[in-house]
Amino acid sequence: MESQASIDRTSPEAQTIVLSWVKYHGRSAGIAKGLRGTALFPPDEIMNLKVPSRYVQLAKWTNTTLKETSAKLIIVMMPPSFLVFAVKLWTPRTTRVVGDLHSAALRGARWGWLRGLAFWSLRRDGAIVTNQEDARLLALHRVNSVILHDDISIARIELKHKKSAIRTVVFPASYAPDEPIPAILDACRLLPDIRFVFTGKAPNALRDNLPANTTVTGFLAYEDLIELLSTADSILAITTRNFTMQRAGYEAFSLGVPQVTSNFPVLREFYEDTASYCNPTEPESIRDAIMDSLARTTTIKADIEHLRGRRISEQRATYDAILAKA
Repeated sequence: MESQASIDRTSPEAQTIVLSWVKYHGRSAGIAKGLRGTALFPPDEIMNLKVPSRYVQLAKWTNTTLKETSAKLIIVMMPPSFLVFAVKLWTPRTTRVVGDLHSAALRGARWGWLRGLAFWSLRRDGAIVTNQEDARLLALHRVNSVILHDDISIARIELKHKKSAIRTVVFPASYAPDEPIPAILDACRLLPDIRFVFTGKAPNALRDNLPANTTVTGFLAYEDLIELLSTADSILAITTRNFTMQRAGYEAFSLGVPQVTSNFPVLREFYEDTASYCNPTEPESIRDAIMDSLARTTTIKADIEHLRGRRISEQRATYDAILAKA
């Protein structure tokens, strides 16, 4: 259940809230679904404001929204890392406030100045992370955590459009610092017979220098993104940052689509043989992994169905453990 307005205090979903300061995030929505709670995202009219006005209005909206709840458990998406302090300030001490720490909050340079204090604030109620290495990092700061991967039970959809006859590789890009855009573009140039589609709002400099076989969609509504991913022959979920689980990788896995990801242990441990792995900074390695992904499509799809069932069972056990502590 998702909400951007008032909350019915008497509903079971009101007892667990997942709060995010973004327009929408699949991980937050998935966690709320798994915990039988409510995912809260700010209204578009606030998110469309410029900083600092946006943060001022977000703070007012959060304060007002939390006053309407009687939640026993609030999970806060971090970054922004300071959001956990605001939530603790505006809720009773009896409310459990847990941080859902994304890689930028754990290791990104932008939030380094607040990291120690943010970790300290999570000592009482704990945190959620995506891998064992992140859990070890928090343990050094005396923060207990549970490992919870993104929701991998995305419903398969009825496609509005036919799948293209041209082999198509989709890169759900955020243009974040850990995405090796130059290396990926060079890999696109090495595969002129394959169509590449980048999503998201690309910088103008990138748009002006795209390979002939590459297009950029701009921002897509979530339903349109899922349709695009569902019709892809392969999905790129590549990062240069170790200990990072890409949202695009989870979506590919959930939808049963082969993916190319980085050759890091945490990714191999989770995806096993259902992905093709590359050195994220070498165009030739990315090219070879894309070709491997396309060549093993039938095998990979079968392997995903087998492994996905096991991962969903593990995920359900983690949800139950979180709820037992609420």
